[in-house]
Amino acid sequence: MSAAACVPIPDQVWGETASKIPPFDTFNWPPNAVNWHPNAFEWQPGAFEWQPGTFEWQPGAFEWPPDAFERQPDTFEWPPNPNVWLMLHMLMQENIRLKAKNADLSNRCQELKAENQKLYERLHLGSDTSSIPSSKGWKGNNIPKETGETVDPDAGQGGNGTNETPISVSGYINGKTGGKRPPGGQKNHAPAFMHIDDVREGEPVLHYPEKCAGCPRIDQCIEEGRFQKRTTTHGYDIEVIRIHRVHILFEATECANNGGQVKGDFPGVIGTQYYEMNVQLHIITWHHIFHGSYDRIGLAAKELLGLSLSAGTANAIVQRVSAKILGSGFMDAIRFYILLFEMVLGVDETSACVNGMNAWVHTAVTANVTLLTAHWCRGYEGIIYAGVLQFYIQTIISDCWVPYFNEHFKFKHALCDGHILRELVAAAYFRQQGWAIEMFDLLLETLNKKRGAVAQGEKGLPQEYIEDVRTRYQRIVADGFNENAGATKGKTLSLLERLRNLEDAVLAFAVDFNVDFTNNASEQSLRNLKVALRVMGQFKTMPGLADYCIIQSFMDTCRKQGHNPFDMLRILLSGGDIIEAVFGPEKAVPIKQMIKLTDIIATGDSIEIEDAMAEIPLSLTEELSAAASYGRLKVYDGPPPEKKNSSSTVPKDKMQAAREANLHKNLDDAAPTPANMPQHNSEDSTKITKHKKRAGPKYA
Repeated sequence: MSAAACVPIPDQVWGETASKIPPFDTFNWPPNAVNWHPNAFEWQPGAFEWQPGTFEWQPGAFEWPPDAFERQPDTFEWPPNPNVWLMLHMLMQENIRLKAKNADLSNRCQELKAENQKLYERLHLGSDTSSIPSSKGWKGNNIPKETGETVDPDAGQGGNGTNETPISVSGYINGKTGGKRPPGGQKNHAPAFMHIDDVREGEPVLHYPEKCAGCPRIDQCIEEGRFQKRTTTHGYDIEVIRIHRVHILFEATECANNGGQVKGDFPGVIGTQYYEMNVQLHIITWHHIFHGSYDRIGLAAKELLGLSLSAGTANAIVQRVSAKILGSGFMDAIRFYILLFEMVLGVDETSACVNGMNAWVHTAVTANVTLLTAHWCRGYEGIIYAGVLQFYIQTIISDCWVPYFNEHFKFKHALCDGHILRELVAAAYFRQQGWAIEMFDLLLETLNKKRGAVAQGEKGLPQEYIEDVRTRYQRIVADGFNENAGATKGKTLSLLERLRNLEDAVLAFAVDFNVDFTNNASEQSLRNLKVALRVMGQFKTMPGLADYCIIQSFMDTCRKQGHNPFDMLRILLSGGDIIEAVFGPEKAVPIKQMIKLTDIIATGDSIEIEDAMAEIPLSLTEELSAAASYGRLKVYDGPPPEKKNSSSTVPKDKMQAAREANLHKNLDDAAPTPANMPQHNSEDSTKITKHKKRAGPKYA
């Protein structure tokens, strides 16, 4: 047939048969004359068995004589019947069409496979394969927290075809790869004892057997010494003592010095009736430790303390404490502490709902201080609002958020390798990337090497080892690009480019022992906020979120400095020097000088500023001078972002919208059709019906 396809049809043959050829559409292929049934010809085992020696080939038995089948001229005339030629032509066209359709289906199949892989990966992403927090990781991995077994039977699509779950990255980082932690107290864990500070000894409580308690002669047995002490237990209790103090303000009618009248005000008194320090500390405790709303705080105060406390009063107390912290310069003290003393800084950000809108809380964390600030913007504007990073010149640890790499910043970068490990696990588990396993092992090997060096008191890894790590690192990245040559840009290539371009930031933990392997400290500083949002739902105003960040920064910093936050709050509310009480006299001196310089720059002239700079015994760098010129931190109350109006916005009152849509529909159905109105055909009616369905409550 291939030879016949190259032979043209003679014109005279085509002219004679053209009128006899039916139209092209009448040939339906394949014909249905013979329906092939799959079981019509079944092969039975043993039906045709070959017996050895049955058909033996004898040499020369079947010799093919030359010229046995010689083609005689004009024996076979070509072309045959024109109908056969037309059928052949149709088959070739059908073959071309099916090949094109098969290619389209193959491409579509590949697209669906890629989409299926993405959906599967998204479905099974968890805290060990992405930046999803551990509180949501169990749901993402479909793993019950109690058993640790896989629920989804298709969870083994990842790489090895079994129902295994992704490995625990946190376990690898902490050096615990042996499975679940055993219950109870862990090894080398400090024991906890029941203890109350400043306890007052109460009267002992005597206990006698139940049979003796109701006996009329128990007093006689006690006097005669018939009982002996068996054992002793210790109980601790708290008594709520309600105190009413009357504050009396005096004024001097005639001063002994000048004979004039002297008047004054109540120190710290805010009205004719108010709640004093201990009540305020209880409210701060309920708000920032138990994350209670103001209504629930009032309920707790009523039931536990017998206080009539409204939600507005609780809110006013929180605002007053926040303003006291801000006015004392403590937030600026944290800022200057970071700029003066800290060599490594962890930064992160998280979202917070404010009256239905998305705001952002930025954190700057070290082992000694915590600084939380609230802003509407997540990017550059929100980062520089705290007044730290634009003046910081040391090293920060981040999760590779793009605004941290702004050209105006001067600090050095270190990446959170915990995020890198999770992305490597996802690449190896979901996308079968062999290089990701090698990179995972290399980073953990380097981490363990660093831990061993720290345990031995060393201050750094050998330079030869670091060079070897860099060589292996670069080889693995090159293998990854070779393995994904020709692939489209996606998560795998993005990860490879990040590893290639930010090699120094990824390996910073090995070069500088002050840099942590992860950025967990920054993430932990934001956990209380996320718990508060889960309990309260949202903050009503941006100043309310800012007050929460100020008080949380104060309490967390006090804990890191080794102090009880509420003891420090007592010093603050009583008017003491809170900066010296928290940071100590040695570090408080330069911090206070920088705060004083900030106030002078904000209010004084150039001569006063020069005199203040001359008094400071610090070598003021350009960055410190700029930080002092930045000004004091304040409660952010900028304009909220504008909401974009969308026609697809779901209304709040869905039932009312449904009633209106149903009313319009009934009116349209009941409206008479004018005689002169052109009638629509069925296709137009279908379009109108679909349009009416789309104009339902969702788009009302």
